[in-house]
Formats: sequence, structure tokens, C-alpha cells
Amino acid sequence: MPDDILTNVFADNESMINWFQTNVSFDFFTEGSADTQWSFFRDLGISITREDYRDIRRNILGLEFHQRDILALTDDSEIPDSFFYTRHGLELSGDYLYRFDVTMFDNRTGETIEGTRALISYDTPTVGELKSDMVDKLESGLGDSDITVLDIQLKGALIRG
Repeated sequence: MPDDILTNVFADNESMINWFQTNVSFDFFTEGSADTQWSFFRDLGISITREDYRDIRRNILGLEFHQRDILALTDDSEIPDSFFYTRHGLELSGDYLYRFDVTMFDNRTGETIEGTRALISYDTPTVGELKSDMVDKLESGLGDSDITVLDIQLKGALIRG
């Protein structure tokens, strides 16, 4: 199929979501990482940004609802079993993987850094304990950097499938 046909198919994100839902098996989205899948589609000539693809994949897998439920938990809450996402397609090195949105300050460079970070665990502590563990990991173990965590939000909980 010529590249120009695929690169001009999508007028907006809704069109992209509809195309993926119609033309790609749900199981495909549960296998492997979002980045590997994005590269696959890019190699086919489908012009889509990495962030747009991740948003579409989260939409198709229902991860926005998962994230919304996780974000509503308080620090003293334990994560209910039903909140753990199982159809993620990742090989976890522990029993659980917790994903956080983090804003950090690099005291050496004066730079504010925002991103997603992950914490592998073998148990299910409270949300507050998870945040504390993640802050400890970030502030004590990033090489020679001097990091201060400014904000941290648990946004996902995956369980080994």
C-alpha cells in the first residue's frame, strides 16, 4: 500500500481511533509495548506521532478509565484487586508495576523534569507507601544527579499476567 494513502487517512484523533478499532485486532494492542507497536505502524507508512499512538492505545484498552480510578485513590488506600490492569502485554520483572507521573527538580542544573516513572514491586502497599518508595528511589538513585521530587501521582497499576 503506498505511503501517501496511509499518511492521509486520518483527519483527527477520532478518525485514527476508529481506524485502529476497525482494522486492528484488540489482542494486538495487548501484545508488546506501545513503542514497539508504534514502530510497526510507522514502518507500514502510517504517519502518527508516538504520543497520539499511545493515547489511542490507552483509549482502545480502556486505560483512561483505569487511570481515572487509580487517581481517585487517597494515600491511605490500598489498590483494589479490580484496579490492577492485566492485559498490558509487558513482561514484568516483579509481580506488580506501578506507574507514576512525576515532576522533579534537578538541583544541579536548575531544570524541572516531568515524566512517567515506574516502580516494580512484589507486594501491594498503600498508595502513600508506593509514592514514598518512588520518591526514595528517584531522590537517591539517579547517578550523580541531585533530584528533588516536587509532585508525584500514581497513574497505573499493572499485575503480572
